[in-house]
Amino acid sequence: MSSFFNRRSKLILSIGFVVALFASAPAREAVSAMGLDRFGVYLNGISGYWHNGHAQRIQVQLPDYAVRIHSVDWDISAWRLLLGQLAADITGEFAGKPVQLFFVQSLFGQTQIRDLSLEVGSSDLQPLLSSLLIPLSGELQAQGINLVYKGGWLSSASGKLQLRNVSAAMPAATINAGSALLDLSMPETAKTAGAPLWLTIASYQGAYGLSGRVELLPNREYRLDLASEPDGTIEPMILQQMGVLLGPPLQGKYRFQYESAF
Repeated sequence: MSSFFNRRSKLILSIGFVVALFASAPAREAVSAMGLDRFGVYLNGISGYWHNGHAQRIQVQLPDYAVRIHSVDWDISAWRLLLGQLAADITGEFAGKPVQLFFVQSLFGQTQIRDLSLEVGSSDLQPLLSSLLIPLSGELQAQGINLVYKGGWLSSASGKLQLRNVSAAMPAATINAGSALLDLSMPETAKTAGAPLWLTIASYQGAYGLSGRVELLPNREYRLDLASEPDGTIEPMILQQMGVLLGPPLQGKYRFQYESAF
């Protein structure tokens, strides 16, 4: 019996020593040892400890765009390391607005982003929306976004995105397209690379009666399959422009199907 308690005491002391060593590791040295710059991730102004640190800025370099998050704080869960998981609460500022998420990386190659919430203002969203066939502008709010990566590809996605104060630049005029709540999802058969992300219009507020879905593909391509059933408040000139761009309505609905890349 005494040998059992001795082994148990040694185990507890060993775990306590590892946790204490982990807690005292400076964030700057730990981040440098990880070599994140190899993956296009750069941290500036690092302070604190590895498990509870701060960075003045994190920059993620994408092929044509750099994502910058400022005033980043992270808090890593020590007990999850014993389960083979690197898990952290992360908060910061993106485009001057708060962003927060819970990040989990397991030893088995699964990466999770949970409860991601952020807001993107009109000026920061403009480069993305202006590349569409009909240039749009507006504001975006993401709520409770959950993403799971397995085997190198995105295998699960859920959450809601709200587009607010959307305007569309038509040839004759710029119109107020209203606001829409989008459901983020993926096909249940998303077991291989290349599965699309679905953004389905769950609810819409505005005069154009929008419905349908947007598909986003990993190779930066997108597909639009939307319908518009305008109410009686739309000016005839705008309806004429919609007919030129989208073709004549069928049973009062304009259909918009389009494929391109960002």
